[in-house]
Amino acid sequence: MEKKLEGTYVVTVTPFDEADRVNLDALRELVDYFIENRVDGIFVGGSTGEFAYLTPEEHMAIIEAAVHHANKRVPVLAGTSACATKQSVALSKYAEKAGADGVVVVPPYYHRPTEEGLLNHYQMISNAISIPVSARSSWCRRT
Repeated sequence: MEKKLEGTYVVTVTPFDEADRVNLDALRELVDYFIENRVDGIFVGGSTGEFAYLTPEEHMAIIEAAVHHANKRVPVLAGTSACATKQSVALSKYAEKAGADGVVVVPPYYHRPTEEGLLNHYQMISNAISIPVSARSSWCRRT
C-alpha cells in the first residue's frame, strides 16, 4: 500500500555557515523544530533551499541529513530538480536510496523542452525510482 503524502509540509531553507558551507547541524535543528511544531512533512532541496546553487555533493548531503534526522517521524520529500534530466534522475535515485518518501521536480530550467520532452523528462525520472514523483503540485502515478 502506498503511503499518503498529504497535509502541511514545510519547505526548508538550506542553512549555511559564515564560510558559506552547508550547515548540516543547523538543518537538523530545523528538522527538529518543524517536527516539534507538528508539520506533516518536510521538503528539502526546493527553491527556498537554494537547490540551484548547491553542488551535487551538498544537495545529496542535505537530503541524507534531513531523511536520517527525521528518522521516519514525518515523511521527507527531496527536491531533485536539475537543468538536465540525467542529473534529476541521478538525484532522484540518490534520494530514494537515502530513504526519502518522494521527490519533487520542477521542469528543467534554462532550456525550454517541448511538451513531449517534458513528458519524457518526468517519465524517465518516474521509471528510475519507485517512490512518488511530484511535478509541482500534482503527484504522478504509474499506470
